[in-house]
Amino acid sequence: MPDHPPLTIEELLSDVTFRQWVHAGCRVNDGSYWAGWLKENPGQKHLVRQAADILRASHLNETLEDSEIDEIVAGTWERIAERDKVRKLTPFRRIAAGAAAVAASIAICIIVWFSGKETLPVFEKKPIAASRTIPSSWIRNTNEGTKPQLVILPDSSSVLLLPGSTLSYPVAFEADMREVNLNGAAFFEIAKRKQHPFLVLTNGLMTKVTGTSFSVRAFEKEKNIEVVVKTGHVTVYSDHADYKKVNTDAVTLLPEQHGIFDKTQVKITTGIADPVNDMLAMQHASFDFTDEPVPRLLDSIGSTYGLNIKYDVRSLRNCVLTTSLNDLPLQGKLKIICRALGDNVKYEMNGNRVTVKGLTGCY
Repeated sequence: MPDHPPLTIEELLSDVTFRQWVHAGCRVNDGSYWAGWLKENPGQKHLVRQAADILRASHLNETLEDSEIDEIVAGTWERIAERDKVRKLTPFRRIAAGAAAVAASIAICIIVWFSGKETLPVFEKKPIAASRTIPSSWIRNTNEGTKPQLVILPDSSSVLLLPGSTLSYPVAFEADMREVNLNGAAFFEIAKRKQHPFLVLTNGLMTKVTGTSFSVRAFEKEKNIEVVVKTGHVTVYSDHADYKKVNTDAVTLLPEQHGIFDKTQVKITTGIADPVNDMLAMQHASFDFTDEPVPRLLDSIGSTYGLNIKYDVRSLRNCVLTTSLNDLPLQGKLKIICRALGDNVKYEMNGNRVTVKGLTGCY
């Protein structure tokens, strides 16, 4: 408990009791110190909202080190300040470092853009392996409909499977590797497991990640296999006998990069993804939200994934959220939203129906 009312964003973020109050839902009538302090200092509501936005956007728990607070501020302050037109609300000792990091990331993007302007051959490898036998114990999911079908994998990764496509996967993943087999087209959002790589097996090409989002188009009768990255990065390489080991001349694709594997020539080329030819609208779907009313946010997610999300409209009428959910699978998105609304808020998923429960309102 602070000895005096904090006056800066950094002091708020550094206070354990404040972080706990934010993660509990920022309720103004819960009898807590911060609820009382806010009533006594109504002029500080804007400052409290700014700090709460930063915490929610960080996706972190109540335990934060000073270095983590600096990183959060550097990564989210500019976006929130732009929204509120408040660029000098509080001084940050290391804001220049954050600006330098942003400049470096822009430079990297420029390098990627120009290096990817031309489609260049990457490597030619030994002939691809014959079609692999899928274990009979695996689940085989075929989309026989006319719309993308949502598939939740054993590790909570989410997949949107296009019509005419088949995804096969085990009931439970192995301890050291997560493998699925795709014949068709799908958009993947992979749950992050650094020690458990995720491998998409197709007839000729391996796509390996630990946690990211990307599209794969790999119909057996088509000449090419295509991979387009949305977030993070993926490693692609030609299929071979020891397919769990990455080839020495494998190719890493970054966001918006497009990898094309020619099964006839056994050759991979890379370039910048053409928006006109994207395999799924999900490639351009944005889950960056700034002061977004939570009902509109939930409706957007429901529309994107083909879900019917039910919630108490009255409880959410004053709730807004600033966060980035781009690099999370569906269930990760729902968990973050529920956590931001309060520790007692949960969701239940039954088929394509999601119900959000435990809502009590926002300040």
